[in-house]
Amino acid sequence: MEPLGSQSWKRLAALAHTLVPETASLSAQQSDRFRHIIRQALMERPAAVALQLRLFLALVDLAAAWRYGTRFARLSDPKRQRLLAWFQDGPVPLFRKGFWGLKTLVFMGYYGQDELWPRFNYQPVMNGNDVLHERKGL
Repeated sequence: MEPLGSQSWKRLAALAHTLVPETASLSAQQSDRFRHIIRQALMERPAAVALQLRLFLALVDLAAAWRYGTRFARLSDPKRQRLLAWFQDGPVPLFRKGFWGLKTLVFMGYYGQDELWPRFNYQPVMNGNDVLHERKGL
């Protein structure tokens, strides 16, 4: 079962382009991988989590329309950033929590693609504990 509908994916893409601008230049294959990573994460959680995500994405869109008179995806980048800053740092704890959940999914979808790691010079050490023990002489 698909955790997000097409409208929610569009909203999430617009949000992702603001949080991680590089997502706007992903290839079709990389965009599919971005969605796959997020889809898998949501499918491993109760259906209520996906529902909350869809509702929060709709809330961000409504907040954009209320504050700026248009949908989030149509806003200029500075207006998107101001709106998201309000959700991130604003007075409503539930909104802050929702924002951080969305941000986590976007980061997971982008930074979780190992083929993109060279773009941002990420070189993980897969045997980190072994390396630590070698350095400590254990």
